Amino acid sequence: MSPRSRIALVALIMTLVAAGAPFSRMAQGATLTVPSQFPALSAALENAGRGDVIELAPGVYYENGLVLPGGVVITGMGTQATDVLIDGGSSGRIFLLESLADTVTIKNITFANGHAQGENGYDQGGGAILISNSNARIENCVFSSNRSAGDGGAVRVSNSNPIISGCQFYANSAQDGGGGALAFSYNSAGRVTDCSFQYNNAD
Repeated sequence: MSPRSRIALVALIMTLVAAGAPFSRMAQGATLTVPSQFPALSAALENAGRGDVIELAPGVYYENGLVLPGGVVITGMGTQATDVLIDGGSSGRIFLLESLADTVTIKNITFANGHAQGENGYDQGGGAILISNSNARIENCVFSSNRSAGDGGAVRVSNSNPIISGCQFYANSAQDGGGGALAFSYNSAGRVTDCSFQYNNAD
């Protein structure tokens, strides 16, 4: 191989390595910590991508209106779900999962005082979480005192098949719809296992 050919080959390899770097990060993922690295979950979500894990330290986070990217894991780092609380302040839905092909995993978190409201059924559904056309897993979470103006006081599922396991639903309400705790609609099925339900209601 001539010196010129060797130089060209080295340049090509360097170009491919540089181009592949983002894909390597995407496959391996990064760990984003709240609040030590990011002051709020919203800030971590703005910087998160497929394969990343967001770790929430024990504490209370007053946030709502959070739109999740596909393929992330959001996990509370307490010994139990009640150690990490996301409080919606009765001002809006807490999480939105919309048109996500890559599975989002949410675990070991308490969701309280989420409130879905608006002018249509989409905005009014899922006081804590709306899962629409998306893949999701929700594990070992607590949903307490969330409410919706429509369906799904805590969680509404639309055209999706999530796995919901080991969760507690307590005192959630759908004010003018079905499913005080959970509502499945538009070809949704999913799997709900080892969950408990107390004092949820639908008007």
